Amino acid sequence: MTTVHFLSHVTRIGDPGWPGNPTLAIKAFSQIASGDVANTYHLELFNHFGTHMDSPNHFNASGIPLVQLPPESFIFRRPYLLDQPLGDNTLLTLSHLQGHPLEEVDCLLIRSGFESVRTTDPKRYAENGPGIGSDAAQYLMDHCRELRMVVIDWISISAYQQQADGYLAHQILAGAKGHRRYVLGVEDSTLKDLRETPSWVIAMPLRIEGTDGGPCTVIAGL
Repeated sequence: MTTVHFLSHVTRIGDPGWPGNPTLAIKAFSQIASGDVANTYHLELFNHFGTHMDSPNHFNASGIPLVQLPPESFIFRRPYLLDQPLGDNTLLTLSHLQGHPLEEVDCLLIRSGFESVRTTDPKRYAENGPGIGSDAAQYLMDHCRELRMVVIDWISISAYQQQADGYLAHQILAGAKGHRRYVLGVEDSTLKDLRETPSWVIAMPLRIEGTDGGPCTVIAGL
């Protein structure tokens, strides 16, 4: 029997976001307790807050937006769980990837363990998280030709303290540095409950025209 896990956090007010960016605000619009017929809410939600998916046009001016991707783009049948502990302000590098069987992988789940501080020290989570180095991003584009998505358990592909290299990594994965293809990125996910590599992953973003990514619900089957 398949066990299904959420790989996306519940989105809550007070969760950590990229420093300086908006987050989430919720305001009741109608309430049964106030005599209205239904409960409804007005949401103000930054599109790169919580577990979310970056579309290629996030770091590529000519990149495709999420709303133009066909539904099969969000279904992955050959995932791989890479356990690589990463500490404050450290980068996943080329050496961390070499030796792993990634040639046929379509979804790479990178478990750094850094999500352990998301609730205990949200400021550290936001400001001192790890990142994906540009050399690792280049390796994924050059040698992992089936790869279509990377999922990370920290706040951003870009380490906040090493933003220049992180922005380059984003651009490489978005196809802005000479590649015709792109790799989607899911940031701020939860991977702690996976005991092994899943057999499949589905990642469904909120589809809003005119944006460069959006909140994303991710599930995986073991």
